[in-house]
Amino acid sequence: MQTNQPHSLRIQFLRSWSIYAPGDVVAFEATRARSLIDSGIAQRRPPSPTEKPQDKSPPAKDHPKKPADSKSKSPTSETMP
Repeated sequence: MQTNQPHSLRIQFLRSWSIYAPGDVVAFEATRARSLIDSGIAQRRPPSPTEKPQDKSPPAKDHPKKPADSKSKSPTSETMP
């Protein structure tokens, strides 16, 4: 009889355990993961292939930069007498 259990489970730690800190998300062999979940040390995190690492850079602007107005004069565009 086959089971539909994955070989590993993603978990998120709720408390410190071994080298892991609260908030760490790791994949463990299913038996170990269930043991940590049952003991209240971790919670299950479903697999998320679309999850991307957090980018700390500011979000990109939706609109392109406007070209400089050709009618405005800048000090460098004035002609010298």
